[in-house]
Amino acid sequence: MSIKDLKELTIGQRIKRGERIGHLGSSLENGNWPAHLHFQMIRNLGDNSGDYPGVCSASEKERYATNCPDPALWLGIRADIIY
Repeated sequence: MSIKDLKELTIGQRIKRGERIGHLGSSLENGNWPAHLHFQMIRNLGDNSGDYPGVCSASEKERYATNCPDPALWLGIRADIIY
């Protein structure tokens, strides 16, 4: 997401269905990675603010899987399909 759009969002802000929340940022804003989108649901950010770990060790897998539920249910995607 573009840095400009991130600055316009606030924690706890309500988003309506169909409301645009931002634009894809350029690769310069994203560590030279191509533009892409992550959709992640997180129950509790813990001590993290503005960012959340993208990987974990095998010993942490269950904790992160519980804290970050599979969004397939809400997106209407079959959970058994791996993209």
